[in-house]
Amino acid sequence: MGWPGRDRSKHSWHYNTVQSVNQYALCLLVFLLSSCCFAFAQDELTAVPNRPTVSTPAQPVTNDPFLADSGTHGVGDTGAGFKYRFTQDSGRQPSIAFMYMAKLPTAGDVLGTGELDHTFMLLVSKDLGKHHFDFNIVVNLLGKPQGGFDRDVLNALAWSHPLSGKWGATAELSGVTSPNASTPASAQFLAAATYTARPRLVLDCGMTARITGDIPHFTFIAGFTYSIAGLYRSRPQPVEGDARRP
Repeated sequence: MGWPGRDRSKHSWHYNTVQSVNQYALCLLVFLLSSCCFAFAQDELTAVPNRPTVSTPAQPVTNDPFLADSGTHGVGDTGAGFKYRFTQDSGRQPSIAFMYMAKLPTAGDVLGTGELDHTFMLLVSKDLGKHHFDFNIVVNLLGKPQGGFDRDVLNALAWSHPLSGKWGATAELSGVTSPNASTPASAQFLAAATYTARPRLVLDCGMTARITGDIPHFTFIAGFTYSIAGLYRSRPQPVEGDARRP
């Protein structure tokens, strides 16, 4: 699972501009992806991406485990938490979930802030025909080196829709309040395209544009979501003539 976050030392969004990526790490990642695709070719799981948008759907999602920023790469901070869904999308009723995440500062001061953060999220998702919407209200408690917490509130509304074939489109409007006197409030718009190479593999690329705040004017984003394995066994299906129910 993932949550919206910012590197407060650089006043930037979670989507950091990738300027340099270690070639060996990239080759290893491609090799592992290819191996997984081959090994699970007969078991088609369905990926539910947590990217490229800031918002998080109420359904279970996949996180972004690798980070690269300004020529530095490595393992980022560690997140631990839970998500509880109260309602499921049905009729006029949306999916509504609550999510709590604690960010443990395992990345240090280079790729992270070096402080413990807490995040409380209200997640609402709804399908209207082929249109899918995700709305988030997020309260962040951001640890300070001198002790205590800064606080900000993030709102995000994302829309997605399938296009021709395996292509899809997504757009999002998001903004966050100012957590302290040195960091102004900010807002951005995102537009991206997605391509479902396989049910378990979704590729994406797009751009974010600054509306206001001390964030980059434009940022290019690209990545993928891959479902490695199912953690839960499927219920057995009833056999014709069998009185037992699944």
